[in-house]
Amino acid sequence: MAFHIKTAIWASAQSVSPYSSDEFIEVAAAVIAGPLSKDPDLARHIAERLSLRTRDVRQAIHVAQLCDTREEVERFEAGAEPGKLI
Repeated sequence: MAFHIKTAIWASAQSVSPYSSDEFIEVAAAVIAGPLSKDPDLARHIAERLSLRTRDVRQAIHVAQLCDTREEVERFEAGAEPGKLI
């Protein structure tokens, strides 16, 4: 029976639609500003910037954990480590 439950959960997860760009921005910004306690403007900036390449909220969380300013977000997205000058 456990196998059938796991199969049903997996099948259900596969049928969930990915976020639209607007949905991703709203969800990611809420998670970053809420549980991660980042400034709401920075949270929105991170979400908007990442929406150009992903809809994975986990990636937005990762960037928010590494970056404390808009400049760091831009450097990170450009491929440089936060805290290092380009």
